[in-house]
Amino acid sequence: MKQIVAPVLQLEQATRAISSGEYPERLPLETEDEIGDLARSFNQMVDVLKRVTGERERLLAETQNFNVALERRIEQVKRELKAAEDQLIRTEKLSAMGTLAAGVSHEISNPIHVIQGICSLILQDLEEGSQLTGDLQMIEREAARCQKIVNSLLDFARHHEPERRPTQVNRLVDESLDLIRAQKWSKKIELEKDLAELPEISVDGNRIKQVLINLLINAGQAMPNGGKLTVRTDLTPTGMDHLVRLRVCDTGAGIPKDIQPRIFDPFFTTKKGQEGTGLGLAISYRIVEEHGGTITVESEPGKGTCFTIVLPRSGGNGPAMKEGLV
Repeated sequence: MKQIVAPVLQLEQATRAISSGEYPERLPLETEDEIGDLARSFNQMVDVLKRVTGERERLLAETQNFNVALERRIEQVKRELKAAEDQLIRTEKLSAMGTLAAGVSHEISNPIHVIQGICSLILQDLEEGSQLTGDLQMIEREAARCQKIVNSLLDFARHHEPERRPTQVNRLVDESLDLIRAQKWSKKIELEKDLAELPEISVDGNRIKQVLINLLINAGQAMPNGGKLTVRTDLTPTGMDHLVRLRVCDTGAGIPKDIQPRIFDPFFTTKKGQEGTGLGLAISYRIVEEHGGTITVESEPGKGTCFTIVLPRSGGNGPAMKEGLV
């Protein structure tokens, strides 16, 4: 009787273990009777259950991984679509502003020239020490400032096809830095230059240098009490060696998050008084766009600002809008 009851009790315990979600060890029943046959069948059933459960867990893990990957891809596509939409809106806005700027600037130029000419004639006829001299000189200065704004408008309105030539970006950086060293604020600023070895790229050197000088001046003006200005060049981290990256970073006051999307808009400026016209970054954006590149900004109030330019090595017909380039 014991030879029958003991194996049955083992089977009962194993069955209860399975019903609670556990898989017992194989039953050590090697008899050649009906009890042994039952034990072998039970062991085979447990083996099949283990395999099925393992396969189910593997499929669940793969499904979970697939869902995570799918969610990431969906978010990536959303970001790409948003970037493309922003690019389209900005391009249309710049085009409309360019048309308006061209018309307005031509209408304003003639009166400015008249004012400047009359002031010059009157100043020539005034006796030395006249009380009107200071007032007329102020009018001349303001007229000159208006003319500068008009010239910026015209420059913004015109579409320039880049005169591309093989160019060393690092040379453009060095030349731009030499030009801004004459600025008063440059004496207070620590300059860090980190230029990687780069291939030549096909760009309009003068136009790209215009962008660099504008970014360098903006960075310097953002640090009136001194700070650190960093200029870096390298290849993009995606391994695409036909894309060259330039970064201009400062440790100034930074740009509030709520206005960062607007900084490339024409006439938008955070500078006070007569320090800026709000066209520098808009023109820079257009120049980079004409080269098939991108210009982006990262900034945190109180910690500084970093502008990143990505340029294709051999030009291009549209912005280099790929994931991970900046």
